[in-house]
Amino acid sequence: AALFHDTGFLKAYSHNESIWVQYAQDYLTSVNWEASRIQRVERLILSTTMFHRPTDILESILQDSDLDNIGRKDCFVKTLLVKKELSDILKERITKRAWFEKTYELLSNFSFHTATARTEREPIRIANLKQMEERLKH
Repeated sequence: AALFHDTGFLKAYSHNESIWVQYAQDYLTSVNWEASRIQRVERLILSTTMFHRPTDILESILQDSDLDNIGRKDCFVKTLLVKKELSDILKERITKRAWFEKTYELLSNFSFHTATARTEREPIRIANLKQMEERLKH
């Protein structure tokens, strides 16, 4: 699931979860995986949809790893790289203010799920949230 969950970017940048699932279905069927295992991979891929509430430890691990960057000290560097990527790929011009507001929304609405991420990443996510609040005041 981790391997496939971002492959949809090859065809569409946003709202591409169904593309990821299709890539996984096609490949895993071609290598004769059992249908029940393919369905599990599909569920895990879909669990990376923004703000999905994980239902088990595998979904929690995948979601925490997918959004690991918001719990890192280089969070703002990484998010500005995503902004540049969006600008380059989608030809969207996003103001820094608008981008910071989106980042603030993400930092506000996401909390890590696994014990490891809660211990190692959640305190930094909270510090990043406070730092973003300060940036948005100016």
